[in-house]
Amino acid sequence: MYLNKLQELQERNVKMLTMQRELISLNDRISTELENIINEVKALNYNIADEFKAMAFKSYQESTDLLNRLYLAALFLVLVFAVLLIVFIVKLNGSEVQLRNENERAVTIAQQKMDLLLHMSHEIRNPLTAIKGFLYIFSQTELSKRQSDMLDSIRLSSDMLLGTLNDTLDAAKMENSEFKFNTDPFNPDFILKSVIENMEFSATKKKLVLNYEFKGDKEAILLGDSFRLKQIMINLLSNAIKYTKEGQITVNAELTKLNNGPKLEVNIIDTGMGISADQQANLFSKYYQTNSSKGKTGTGLGLYICKQFVELQGGKISVKSVEKVGSTFSFYIPYVENVNNGETVVNQTPEDPLSLLNGITILAVDDNDLNLKFLKMMTQKWNVKFYSAGNGKEALDVLNKENVTVVLTDIQMPEMDGYELLQSIKKLPAPQNKLPVIVISASPEEFEMNKILTKGFSGIVSKPFIEAGLIEQIVKALKG
Repeated sequence: MYLNKLQELQERNVKMLTMQRELISLNDRISTELENIINEVKALNYNIADEFKAMAFKSYQESTDLLNRLYLAALFLVLVFAVLLIVFIVKLNGSEVQLRNENERAVTIAQQKMDLLLHMSHEIRNPLTAIKGFLYIFSQTELSKRQSDMLDSIRLSSDMLLGTLNDTLDAAKMENSEFKFNTDPFNPDFILKSVIENMEFSATKKKLVLNYEFKGDKEAILLGDSFRLKQIMINLLSNAIKYTKEGQITVNAELTKLNNGPKLEVNIIDTGMGISADQQANLFSKYYQTNSSKGKTGTGLGLYICKQFVELQGGKISVKSVEKVGSTFSFYIPYVENVNNGETVVNQTPEDPLSLLNGITILAVDDNDLNLKFLKMMTQKWNVKFYSAGNGKEALDVLNKENVTVVLTDIQMPEMDGYELLQSIKKLPAPQNKLPVIVISASPEEFEMNKILTKGFSGIVSKPFIEAGLIEQIVKALKG
């Protein structure tokens, strides 16, 4: 029994040994297989790493090539841009030089045009003002009704021609920024009233009623350019009279005081044909004329100049109009109050200023014979000696021969102008170097009071002038 069990045990032991050997063999095979798998995995890993390195290197090469191409392209573009920039700068400099040359040429041409316009205006004004002077002398004589009417027609035509010349010259001066305003004391009520009185004849001829009302201090003295205020009023009233067939024209003026000084407001109301709304937008443009103005004389500059005059003095102008009802032109201009109101009427001329001119000697210097003849005719009744000269050199010859009391001279003259004549007179021996010299000029350039008086002239009379104005200036000059 023990033997059987021992035999069974041995058999089991043999089986276990056999199984152990099998397990060892199986373990060896598994180890070999695992080692093979590990080797394959390592090989695969190495292959993947090599492929990844190859891909990375290839990507790097491709990126490097792309960046190199982009760099070369960018460099090429920069070079092209630099070349274009250099070409542009060269052309820009050339264009700037050309533009500067063209600008200088345009300025030169504009100045030449202005000089030509000034010269033409001087050449036209001289005979025109002489004509107006002769008309004034004729009006002082006895004339028949028909002769008086013809004289009025000639005076109206000359006024229209002079107004057109003034408007054209003022517009040209505004373009060149050469326009200046004077600052002189004036009474606004007196200025407006004098314009109304001068325009009343034209209104009466058309059977129109011209009304005027002034609100505020009628005795107020303001500082400003009264001459330009007259121009504004004349232009606006002329248009109102021209385009009003029947009814009335009303001028309402009001002088108000603001914190920064007095302000003159003027409304000109007519019962004319009116202006349509679409035409009102361009009414103050240069050379613009409404449909209602067709067939009527005019340059289209009047309202444009009014607008410039008002705005350059810090004011504003506007229009309200209804067709077939009428128009209202309104403007205001701020002025400065004259603090020396009490000193404005000192040194009044005597009641008979001609008594101061009795026996004096007058020398008139002008390159226009008509002006000299007009002055000679005007002074014939003054009981004075009258000499004339065509330019400054001829005037000096007269001064060397005759004892002259006062000199009346134009500014623009050949050989020696008015300024040179004044300087030459100042170099003469005493007492001739103190000789009063009065400017009689038709050019607005010479009409600038401050410019002329600072040169040393004793006074100024603008053409066209009346006898009383010339007498007043001579008396003031003789009084010193």
